[in-house]
Amino acid sequence: MNGWKRIIKFLLVFLGYEKMRKVINGNKFEKNNYLEGNV
Repeated sequence: MNGWKRIIKFLLVFLGYEKMRKVINGNKFEKNNYLEGNV
């Protein structure tokens, strides 16, 4: 049972990290488009 909890916890952390990375990358992309549009 403990092993399963560890695996689930790891998956949640990993998925959360991937989500955050996508959000951060998305924000950078939007900012770049915004800056290019202004120039």
